[in-house]
Amino acid sequence: MKISIEEDYLIYIYLTDPTFIQSVSTITNINGYLMHDQSGNWLGFRVEKSQYKNRHSIELPSVVNNEFLVVDSEEYIDILFVKGVKPTNYYEQECHLDVSEGKIVGVEINRYTWNPIGKKRWILPYKS
Repeated sequence: MKISIEEDYLIYIYLTDPTFIQSVSTITNINGYLMHDQSGNWLGFRVEKSQYKNRHSIELPSVVNNEFLVVDSEEYIDILFVKGVKPTNYYEQECHLDVSEGKIVGVEINRYTWNPIGKKRWILPYKS
């Protein structure tokens, strides 16, 4: 799994090797949060299962099996880059989900400029 970051705001989280993906559809404008630890390191991303305006639940596919820790609850899906570290700061951030064969295979984030970039300690093994 890898994370691609361009100019500190165009972010793509690859949840599987893209060479094995046949076709992709995209679910756009999904609520989410950049998650940081208490030291300001980017720790993961939370995908909410509700929409902005009306907060109605939306049906999201599960995340493809990968190296990241995935917590799938009734209200959200957390994708964490390291185990054993708790998020302390959440920064609201919209995302787009790429789906293939009924599974989320990638998360596209165009980081809002008012959200902190975050230190890269936990993403270094995955950064391309």
